[in-house]
Amino acid sequence: HGIDAPEKKQVCNKHTHKYNCGEAATAALTKIINGKPVLCKVQSKLDRYKRYIGVCFLGDIDLNKWMVRNGYAVAYRRYSKDYIGDEDYAKENKLGLWAGDFIYPEKWRKLN
Repeated sequence: HGIDAPEKKQVCNKHTHKYNCGEAATAALTKIINGKPVLCKVQSKLDRYKRYIGVCFLGDIDLNKWMVRNGYAVAYRRYSKDYIGDEDYAKENKLGLWAGDFIYPEKWRKLN
């Protein structure tokens, strides 16, 4: 809910180097979870792709917020305003995606 992360095969630029930002986002999330239990609170019924949309927590950590605040995902403004402040923080501090250049995941999906 409220976030959009780079796709698995999406490539971004950081300091003139290309890197797989989708894999980087997955690796960061895998590292923070580290095999611990995650609880997801479903926000709505299935979306048009038959996926559940929700907010996931690792203990008290809102993982959706963590992804956006650390630059591994963007606030999905079309569907929610919940994480805009976290995206602003990541932008200001040049974290993750914001340390270089990238195409927003939604646009990347349309182009690919």
